[in-house]
Amino acid sequence: MPHNKEDVEAAKTIAELGFPAALPVLDLIIRWLRVAGSPVESVFSQFLAKNPESCPSAVGKFLGFGKCDTTKHVLVTSVVSNWPREHIASVAWALQTLLTHTSFHATDLECIALLEKHSLSNRAWLAEWTEFKIRRLEAHLSFAMVLRKSCSGP
Repeated sequence: MPHNKEDVEAAKTIAELGFPAALPVLDLIIRWLRVAGSPVESVFSQFLAKNPESCPSAVGKFLGFGKCDTTKHVLVTSVVSNWPREHIASVAWALQTLLTHTSFHATDLECIALLEKHSLSNRAWLAEWTEFKIRRLEAHLSFAMVLRKSCSGP
């Protein structure tokens, strides 16, 4: 495994081994995605994106139950979004769960877009969640505007 976020050679070595050789370290590969924008994350996200048939179970498990929002965002936007529809369908349950959460990275909205694009969820249900997200974002914006005014002083 890489020693740090710059250790591209170690990441490439694992990616070059391919599947099934990389299966024993798949959870560790997914964990490295938390370092978004790093060279190691780039190698590993491309590796997972190119091998959808080998990792949907682990990816779905992390999307559904993992704790790191950054990792979930990278998985949705850089990995799953590059899979063919049939492989995205295998993690649709996790995308549907994830869209009901809030996220600093707007991963919830990315999930709605992905499910809608590939017709993997009921459109009316997605529309309801989209409206809920809009109302919530509007309320947050209104609150932030009040805070900006009060923080500006008299």
